[in-house]
Amino acid sequence: MAKKKQTEMQKLPCKLTAEDRERKSGELVRLEREESKRKLDKKSKVSELNAELKQVRAQIDQVVEDLEKGTELREVQVEARLDHETKKVRYIRLDTEEEIQARDMDLFDATDNPNFEGDVLPPPSKPQPRAEDADEDGVLPWGEEDEDIPPDNVTPIGQKKDSRKKATKSKGRKK
Repeated sequence: MAKKKQTEMQKLPCKLTAEDRERKSGELVRLEREESKRKLDKKSKVSELNAELKQVRAQIDQVVEDLEKGTELREVQVEARLDHETKKVRYIRLDTEEEIQARDMDLFDATDNPNFEGDVLPPPSKPQPRAEDADEDGVLPWGEEDEDIPPDNVTPIGQKKDSRKKATKSKGRKK
């Protein structure tokens, strides 16, 4: 009976051939790329986890603040009400009818805001000319303080000043 030889596999150093070197070089490049990709993935995941942790921390801080104050922010219906007597816009929370804010009325409140209905303009501060105030030519009287009428010394845009008047005035000043 012949004895069976026992063999086993072991990792031992072997000289690299040119083909082995080329294969190993390709493997090195691939592994370095893989390592870079994994590092980027790690940074991305760490950033994501840090962002999630910040959100959780913000929620914790909010709950602590709510507990300390005994209140929390909730969505509540609020109505803007015009007060013509005081010329204020008052904001009223509808669950308690409590005024939470007031501010002066502005032109937006009176013209552009679709939430307001009806006559919201306060009466004019000075009386406006009426048709029956017109003279026989139909011209309405206007006071000197009206901003729509330009002063005499203003030249309308696109119109040239009379150069003869300047020359006359400058000649007159030399005397």
